[in-house]
Amino acid sequence: DIQATWYTKSEISQFKSHMRKTTQVLRNTRTAKAMKTLAQSLATNSSQSGGVSNDVHIHGVEHIRGIEHLLSQDVLKVLVSRRRINISKVLQEQELRKRMGENDPSAILRTVSESYSSFTKEWCHKLAKLH
Repeated sequence: DIQATWYTKSEISQFKSHMRKTTQVLRNTRTAKAMKTLAQSLATNSSQSGGVSNDVHIHGVEHIRGIEHLLSQDVLKVLVSRRRINISKVLQEQELRKRMGENDPSAILRTVSESYSSFTKEWCHKLAKLH
């Protein structure tokens, strides 16, 4: 049954409303400040445990996973910037491979993409350590 597999417009509206309320409540909390610090330290390649003190623990960090960018504009800027860098580097490598006449550069492109998207993995690991 296709209706059982798709959300209704009303359900989607409820999800969005809940997300807005959650972010409004969390926006100026210690959690949001930790996200901001974490994003700034990763963006500047700070080596200090993600820039967040070892005594900072966020209980229920799994509840904010996926909405961190809504808690802090700095987090959003860092994530978008890193995504753009990744896309740009892959497109540059793709163009280079095309000029070199390579027909199947997918392995090389995958390597380039992985190296420039490692930030996302690092972000997840640092976020998990806050729990």
